[in-house]
Amino acid sequence: MELSEKKIIKRLGEPERRVGKELQWKCPYCKDSHKDNLKFNLDKKILWCFADRTHAPMILKEIFKGEGLNTQTKSQEEYYDISEDRLKRFADYAQRCNEELLDNTEVIEGFKNMRGLLKETIKTVKFGHDSERKRWVIPNFQYSTKDEQKIFSFEYRLGKFSDKKINRAQNTPTGLAMINSYTSETEALIMVEGLLDGYVLWQYLNEKQQSAYYHIVTPSNGVATALQQVSEIEFDKYKKFYLYLDNDDAGNKAIATILQQYPMFEVMKTNCQCKDFNEHYLKCIKKIVESVT
Repeated sequence: MELSEKKIIKRLGEPERRVGKELQWKCPYCKDSHKDNLKFNLDKKILWCFADRTHAPMILKEIFKGEGLNTQTKSQEEYYDISEDRLKRFADYAQRCNEELLDNTEVIEGFKNMRGLLKETIKTVKFGHDSERKRWVIPNFQYSTKDEQKIFSFEYRLGKFSDKKINRAQNTPTGLAMINSYTSETEALIMVEGLLDGYVLWQYLNEKQQSAYYHIVTPSNGVATALQQVSEIEFDKYKKFYLYLDNDDAGNKAIATILQQYPMFEVMKTNCQCKDFNEHYLKCIKKIVESVT
């Protein structure tokens, strides 16, 4: 039995947003504040709730009530596969790619010179390379204030890392990604625009023995989704909140929209003209350190 956009809208109303080939709603069972737990893929004709796998089948039963229901739950789970088995496969793949990158001394030295990334940082954040598929592998760790690290997706960069040809792992969700884990010492949350900015910021704070006090996060699907993904934050877990987005039109626009709804955030700005923290670390902080040493 075909699941159509018309039938879903009749039950749920117009979607909150349309992102590419995907429609997004507030799940009527989750009642999620960011209103995107429930997603419908227009190509695959699959409805799925990312918060609870039982919710989509319940909605489908309501839609097809009295029509010889066939909810096709198995195919939905296969398409939006967020099972423990897939989480383990993601973790194993990230570890394998990370070890491959760590074994390449020349490339490691290149990242130190190009991005300021140290080998120990690369090891910690599980940044890696897959030589067989010829791609850089950057894991997205799901935001959490629990003692856990779950990879829900990957960002892939093709060719030279500086080329910025980016793909995402297919059939995986987007959401708020974290650079480091929340701990009992965590006091503040910092949102940065990109994963590389997050890596270098964590490295800098770690060098200052301050990394345990900060939880660094980033919107996995770009700064345009920052406002949406701020709603995932557990605000009662922190004392302070900071925004350190790129110093450009897109970053400044995101900051303005976030502050309208979440005025508790403080905006982090530098006195230089650097676009982001990675550039600031290389041109300003590292330059100062090198001049002293």
